Amino acid sequence: MKIPLIHPIFEFISSNSLGPIPLDIVAHLLISAVITYALFRKGISPKKIIFTILILAVAKEIYDLPRLSNSPSENVKDILVSMIIPVAFLRNKLQRVQNK
Repeated sequence: MKIPLIHPIFEFISSNSLGPIPLDIVAHLLISAVITYALFRKGISPKKIIFTILILAVAKEIYDLPRLSNSPSENVKDILVSMIIPVAFLRNKLQRVQNK
């Protein structure tokens, strides 16, 4: 199923790069950072933030499955890249708690 506005955006992002870095990686990092920040500002716990972003990343990759150019390793890479910011955020929070 193609969603009229979202599918062209996904296609553009997946087929272009920002210098040597694929836009796909940049988009995953930026979107996960924005979601992490927004959920944190709402008072959501870091563990719930990680779980939410993981679910969103997996759902996005399931949406991308019909694309012929997607390989399973690309899907795993996208999910892992999406998790960098929230996991780093949780680690930072845990270190702050331990240092107090």
